[in-house]
Amino acid sequence: MRSFQPHWIVGRGLTMYRCQDFSRVPRTRRQAAVALQVSVWSPFADTGWRCVWAGGKAMVWFWDAADVNVQGELLDKAAMERPATVSQVPEPLFLPRGQDGARLVQCHDGYDLQFWQGGVLLDSLWTRQEPDERRIAWFLERIGETADEALLVEAEMAPEPWSRSESPVEWLRARETAIGVTCLAVLALAGVWQEARYWKMRLATGGAAADLTVVETDVLPQLSARGDFVDLRRRNERLAELFGQPSQARLMGVVDEILPSDTAVFREWRFAEGELAVVLVEDAEEAVDRVAFVRALEAHPWLSGVRAEQGRRQGEVRFRMEVAAR
Repeated sequence: MRSFQPHWIVGRGLTMYRCQDFSRVPRTRRQAAVALQVSVWSPFADTGWRCVWAGGKAMVWFWDAADVNVQGELLDKAAMERPATVSQVPEPLFLPRGQDGARLVQCHDGYDLQFWQGGVLLDSLWTRQEPDERRIAWFLERIGETADEALLVEAEMAPEPWSRSESPVEWLRARETAIGVTCLAVLALAGVWQEARYWKMRLATGGAAADLTVVETDVLPQLSARGDFVDLRRRNERLAELFGQPSQARLMGVVDEILPSDTAVFREWRFAEGELAVVLVEDAEEAVDRVAFVRALEAHPWLSGVRAEQGRRQGEVRFRMEVAAR
């Protein structure tokens, strides 16, 4: 049996087992709740334990840590090079998980009578000798099951436990050498990659500088010519806009023709940037029909956005409008 990491297997005969439902306990507090419960269950002064979760149910094996440590010290020292980094795992975790119902598993030392339901080991009883029918019936009755014959299973131990529930500290201890080697390799790789990238960028920068000098010599006259062309095009577009505007004389004629009253006269005329402002003086006896005048101006194809305003003086009316290009 070859495992990916060393394990200190605690025999089933050295452990006790309990299963309890912690579904009502918040997930973040369940491990602490199990630790507190183990101190209640255990008769030992120094208790080692292992918990495997199945949903909210905890399958817990616990043992006398002092007794297990003493037995470990009697093992061959060559086989325990780093006992501090070896995790302690109960023997049943290396045996296959059971189907629903009762079964009898032959362990390295003795027998383990188990009852499984929904992937959870509800109860477990270890005996040194193979239990008889009476013992099996008593075991099933104490968990509320009908007496039945338990299936004897001769299972081989797996190289890895079927479920792990290591704490972060245990996980790091068991893999600290591999993690250290991996980190050093990653750092070395990162250093080599950064060095190669630096020299690559330096060579590329030197080549790019030389190419840029050549390109500037060839392209600068073209860029200068292009700038002159852009300026000329903008000037031509501006002139086209200005020339596209109707003359002020023609605009005056248009506005004069549209005037709804013969008595109204121009007092002020301003035309700039495509906007025309006209100030009319109304006759005291005949006022200008402003609505009709605005509609008439809007109807002309050159004029848009016409709006009437009250002038600064008595009898003045100001009209503002936009003049479209022809």
